[in-house]
Amino acid sequence: MHRVNVSYFGICGAHGFDTCVHVVYMMCSILQAHGIGNDAVGIASIRRGEVKIVKCLTPRGLLIDLPLTPKLVEELSGRTVLASTGSYTVAEESSYRYIQPFVDCREELLLLHDGYVENYVKYYHELKKRGHRFVTEVNGNVISSEVVVHMLEECLEDAVNLLDALLMVCSKLSNDLRGVVVAVHRDIEDICAVAVCRDVSRVRKVAVAVDENSWAFASFRDRVLGQEIALGMKALAPVLSLMNKPTTEILRYGEAALLTPGKLVKRCINQDRKRVLIEW
Repeated sequence: MHRVNVSYFGICGAHGFDTCVHVVYMMCSILQAHGIGNDAVGIASIRRGEVKIVKCLTPRGLLIDLPLTPKLVEELSGRTVLASTGSYTVAEESSYRYIQPFVDCREELLLLHDGYVENYVKYYHELKKRGHRFVTEVNGNVISSEVVVHMLEECLEDAVNLLDALLMVCSKLSNDLRGVVVAVHRDIEDICAVAVCRDVSRVRKVAVAVDENSWAFASFRDRVLGQEIALGMKALAPVLSLMNKPTTEILRYGEAALLTPGKLVKRCINQDRKRVLIEW
């Protein structure tokens, strides 16, 4: 049986820029430069409802193992681009299965997760019985984060919007869901749902930014009290200079947000889903 260890994730993304892949690529470079996920990178692009995903192992570094060639830029030329960096210990032949973003069975949802799911085996078997397919499944082993995207797929059928569905997942998984979760639907790519779930050390946070035409996010980990704003803005540095008077926010444990061009709606995970805490 393959033993899989995912020790460190970085996740980031942006929407609304002609140079979106360049911006997200630079964000990935910053994450890896700070030691956040040096082993692999996964980049997904949405263009006119079509999803393209490129995954690459990066033991020599992003610039060497996945150079931003004209061919790659064309392949990932959508105006919504999501990416992850990760540290993995996996068998070589199955490595690419474990690189995020993950997709649902219909390949409509893209999910990034800087965290893990406790007791995920229970949820995995329940979802398998209901017909869900897991791409990370190798000899009975599966990455816990893939449980989240399939549960989100089910919740979206009864939800008002993508954030409502994500909050339903947070409720169903209760204290088992840890870390930062981000989701985008290929058919409504200008909307992004973000949630910061239970984290024992509470170091996982996500910086978000919105202006009239675009949004962006980047997860980071703050272990030094009082440094979170500086760290969050550093993670977003490649995109902030391209935005017009952006609204920025640091999401912490227990907070969620819906990002759309021109609007950031912030919600509380563990309270009434209809309650809007902050709205710009």
